[in-house]
Amino acid sequence: MGINVSQNPDFIEVPDDLMKKYGKDGGRAYAEEIDRAINTKTKIAVVLIKFENHYEKIKKALDSKGIPSQVIRVETTRKPITVYSNLLKQMNAKLKQDLYRINIDKTFANTMVIGVDACLAGRSSIIGLTATYTPHLTQHFCKAYNQDLHKELPQD
Repeated sequence: MGINVSQNPDFIEVPDDLMKKYGKDGGRAYAEEIDRAINTKTKIAVVLIKFENHYEKIKKALDSKGIPSQVIRVETTRKPITVYSNLLKQMNAKLKQDLYRINIDKTFANTMVIGVDACLAGRSSIIGLTATYTPHLTQHFCKAYNQDLHKELPQD
């Protein structure tokens, strides 16, 4: 998938005694370790968890630091290799990287693709706009606008 890890990742393990300290609320132990160990250089956090009930606290702790995260249940690591490619795609998207690229002729090197469409939806119209903003045409801006068709226009 063309993913390069430029430096060794930091591995953080939640100590057993901390897990025991919080008991059923083990998610707090993860959150405490995240607060202690994560810094501003962290690009993404990959967290392996045993129990689903820890998920929410872990995500909240990482979101509060503005760090994208991929939380994976230990069970998932025992699944076929296809699961790993999906996890990598999710992580790549969270890092705002391209999932796929197409070969574009040099003639179109500085091209922006723009799309506009409109449709009727009851008493209103929905107008959609999209425009690419990367050289490989893989990332784009999207916006939808609602317009009430039966609203009177202002008089000049």
